[in-house]
Amino acid sequence: ATPARRFASFALEAAKRRKWRKLVAKPSPSSWSRGVETFELDAADAATQLEAYYAAHAHGAKQIILQKHLAGLETRPESRLFFFGGDFLYAVANASFDPAHNFDGGAGGVPEVCDHPEAASTAPLGSPRRLPPAFWRPHLAVADAVIDRVLLAHPSVEATKREDLPCIMRFDVGLHDPNDLQRSVSSCPKAVGGADDADDDASAAAVVPFLNEIEIVPTLYLDAKFGHDRDFVAVYADRLVKAAADVLGIAPLRTDDDDDIPASSDQGGEHADEDDGLAAAAAAAAG
Repeated sequence: ATPARRFASFALEAAKRRKWRKLVAKPSPSSWSRGVETFELDAADAATQLEAYYAAHAHGAKQIILQKHLAGLETRPESRLFFFGGDFLYAVANASFDPAHNFDGGAGGVPEVCDHPEAASTAPLGSPRRLPPAFWRPHLAVADAVIDRVLLAHPSVEATKREDLPCIMRFDVGLHDPNDLQRSVSSCPKAVGGADDADDDASAAAVVPFLNEIEIVPTLYLDAKFGHDRDFVAVYADRLVKAAADVLGIAPLRTDDDDDIPASSDQGGEHADEDDGLAAAAAAAAG
């Protein structure tokens, strides 16, 4: 058998054992969705499609990654949460979706999180580009848990405390579609987060966040269209200089302009006075 045929057979057999209905293939390394394709596993020509995919992408790829297709990444907003070390800085999201998607899982539900497709948690209060806390706080809880329970416990991480992680990290967190979980909306667990985020709305049961990936050298999403209320380029520069000085054992220079970022547990408090109407709409959408 040719390498392409062996690849197709492996992909179909592995997906069948895991009871996947669709799979996503992507070459590694890649970025900006280059080479990402979805395959319907019950299609009559699925094997032929996979063979053609291998022939087109195997050259130049170190490996081809196969993953279960998660409909939530197509139908629901994904947030990107930025940390330096253990400190949460901001969240951004592609937050505007077609009304037909019925984001809250019900007919006629709230179709979008805010008025713009690009939104940030640090946009000014009242701005249409401000990402509501009711949307990103459950995602932040997922990222916080991963740092504390996974990263700091990993044998390759030479740090025992969050503040000892001297790097930029971006956590991409998606929302499961109820069909991804193979259960009804009413039986889905609630999103991670407090009562202020989810209220008691029945649609909250439909919103289950999951970690999609962690990036160590990420795109920073600092374009002016996100409307950040502070200069994060300067914040990152200051933090990176201090981290380098720490690694080299050099006492860093401090100035009156040094910008201390609150820990993630404090950051949420900055958004506690969110506009009621915007927060209510987001709570209905995001649970």
